Amino acid sequence: MNLKVAYICNLLSRIRGGPILMYKFAEAVASRGIKVTLVDVEDKKISVDSFNQILPTYNGSLVFCQFPSRQKLIGLLEDFLLEGTAFWKFASLEVFARSSTSDKDNWALHHLTHLLKKLVMNFDIIHIPLWRSPMSLALNIVRYQTKQKYRAKLICHLIYHPLKIEYALPTHNINKALELVWHALGRDALIRTLRNFDAITVSTPYEYKLVKQLGIDKVYFTGEGIDLDYVKKIKSSALETARELRRSWEGEHVILYLGSKVTGKGYPHVIQAFNELVNTWSSDIRLVVIGRESRSYKDKLMEKALVIEKRLEKGKKLYNYSFVSEFQKYAIIAASDLLVLPSKFETVPIAFLEAWAFKKPTIGCKIPTLGSVVEPDAAVLIDYGDVNQIKNAVINLLSDDRLSTKVGDSGYNKLIQTYNLNSVGKRLVEVYTKV
Repeated sequence: MNLKVAYICNLLSRIRGGPILMYKFAEAVASRGIKVTLVDVEDKKISVDSFNQILPTYNGSLVFCQFPSRQKLIGLLEDFLLEGTAFWKFASLEVFARSSTSDKDNWALHHLTHLLKKLVMNFDIIHIPLWRSPMSLALNIVRYQTKQKYRAKLICHLIYHPLKIEYALPTHNINKALELVWHALGRDALIRTLRNFDAITVSTPYEYKLVKQLGIDKVYFTGEGIDLDYVKKIKSSALETARELRRSWEGEHVILYLGSKVTGKGYPHVIQAFNELVNTWSSDIRLVVIGRESRSYKDKLMEKALVIEKRLEKGKKLYNYSFVSEFQKYAIIAASDLLVLPSKFETVPIAFLEAWAFKKPTIGCKIPTLGSVVEPDAAVLIDYGDVNQIKNAVINLLSDDRLSTKVGDSGYNKLIQTYNLNSVGKRLVEVYTKV
């Protein structure tokens, strides 16, 4: 198919969230013979070589853009005045949300708009993650200010976390009064912003239903996925490494946590639950953690959890892996009995898909996005922050082989049928063709 597709993200170097999703989309579509370019907007100089250790190569272009300066809120307001006022009709105050008094994550809007004006003239499809970032605002500015006819269709991938959708706003470093204004205008702004795209794609059945309820018909389910061909290629080697890991951990049962060490992901609750399991249920269990701390999100719960973590690590009950390769990650998954990630901020947890590839049972949080993915029985779901429910879920899965097998097999079937890169690529091409 003779299509040129550009995926735009920011801060791919963080190797998480929306940027990685765009990378995976690019990988999936490139494998189907379509010319793709991934444009990554970074706010600091990085080394392209650093990605080679983490991300597999794909058949597309990878372009890094470092803008010469980053602006604070006052600078962005000046850009508003220079660009004109027409875009206020479809602006969502999103640029305020991303442009706090901190420089973090911000770049000059006029640089971004200039870049996008070039892209819309040279690509058939432009696909971006999130709607509440300066990128979607800039795309809408481009739409109404580009004088000559542009060729690109603009597609937004809405990533919705289980807050009320009209309040889906990062609240850290934002003036309280501005936050109240957002709460009042957010829903209407969201609808107007999304309607300015030629199509909306979503990761979960729940998000699809939600966007439909907002009165937007041009929404398509694409899902998210992992590369099953890669898993198949490394599976036997991963299982061999898993046996060696299991011997080194010296535990009867191994629980895996795979995610950032932050409260929103449920890490403090996992640490507390595991500590109580060691003390009251069995001392012959181990917790393996793949993830890093985040200084930006450290709170009292995390501080307490890190104290317990150090004690467990000293007693060889907990094993920490802050960074692993893709192969090492799969080997650790294969060596574990179950995955626990009781996070309140998930759409399709990639960690679940990776665990399902080895038919491992998973424990997650009762949130509508994840619920629509795992229903009816591809995971055990608990209330966010409920330590007792985490403990009971772990005990039930480790004590009941039939239940563990049932949950693991159900997840594996979901992966094979829906949540894999081949299926995602097929759905994306269908969307692009229709648009």
